[in-house]
Amino acid sequence: MVKPLVLEYSENRIKDWKELRRALEALELDEGIRIDLKNEFIFINKLKNEYPLCISEKVYDKALKKYIPTEDKEWHSFKSLEELLSFLKERVKEPIEAWLY
Repeated sequence: MVKPLVLEYSENRIKDWKELRRALEALELDEGIRIDLKNEFIFINKLKNEYPLCISEKVYDKALKKYIPTEDKEWHSFKSLEELLSFLKERVKEPIEAWLY
């Protein structure tokens, strides 16, 4: 059996909507934001003029002792920060559990 590749990277906690907005505005091409919800993860990146977003269910991996995303993914893309935030506010309730990586 092949062991999964596990990469370690630095993460900074995002605690509220103000910090999330600031992080999204300053997001670099090699960075991303992960929002941890009860049953799913939301991953956000920033390309030239859009914000791609991926929603994935999460499952607990006993070997890794942490939650990981499933292979089933739902993709969205937003042309503006305001569109993205509107979408997120319908799905993400406070307290926000998000990380910049």
